[in-house]
Amino acid sequence: MEQLGRKPVGHPAYTVRPRTDEEVLEVVRYAIKAGLPVRAVGAGHSFTPLVQTGGILLDLAGISGITGTDTGRLRARARAGTAISDFGEPLWNAGLSLTNQGDIDKQAIAGALSTGTHGSGVELGSFSSALRWARLINGHGEIVEIGEHDLRELKAAQVALGTLGILLEVELAVSPRYHLAEQITYPTWSETVANWDADIAGNRHYSFLWCQGEESAGLYELPTPRGNPWSTAATPSATTPWTSMKAPISPAPRGPGATAHIAFTPAAS
Repeated sequence: MEQLGRKPVGHPAYTVRPRTDEEVLEVVRYAIKAGLPVRAVGAGHSFTPLVQTGGILLDLAGISGITGTDTGRLRARARAGTAISDFGEPLWNAGLSLTNQGDIDKQAIAGALSTGTHGSGVELGSFSSALRWARLINGHGEIVEIGEHDLRELKAAQVALGTLGILLEVELAVSPRYHLAEQITYPTWSETVANWDADIAGNRHYSFLWCQGEESAGLYELPTPRGNPWSTAATPSATTPWTSMKAPISPAPRGPGATAHIAFTPAAS
């Protein structure tokens, strides 16, 4: 298996790809009887070696899909293997959006919650901070529901690293749908430092990437003007829904040691 460019080695006795909750439950109960450890794998994004096992490896990609939205309560439910990229359209159609996310959207939501996946924004929390309810299989082979009335257990389920059991379905607090405008610029490091506080305070989301050489922009898939040797020929788009954004054309990097600033601000729909 490969985790964000790294290749940790694992040799599970069994790799199982269930399609239903009942199949997951059957596998967990078999593992308990056989004395085998169980690890659940999502998209393999996390750096941490959580899923290597000599027991049973559960691939939850088949346990996916948005299972419900509640516009009044600002909630969305999804099965554990649902990719973050799959939240955009169903939530948007319901008048909702994820409140925050990172710049990579391939992770399974259960993995993103369990490993502390986050976006940017000084006033915004990580995915785990949005967890409001979970349905999981515990170490006794029982299906358990944890809600907001179970605050101790709910807090434990946030960034649990799989220690509470196998997540089947989760509910997230979400936001009314909104547009963002993305701006990518390439200041020098000294300019980055000089404007640090203002850039963080003045944008809903702000991050930067260190561009050490002429190949850096391409490695980061950053857009630069057409005709420039660093160009990725991106299509400009000033306002697009969260989870499906393309960046506007931006000035080219000014040599090794430049940084790439990525900032998002609220935009009119």
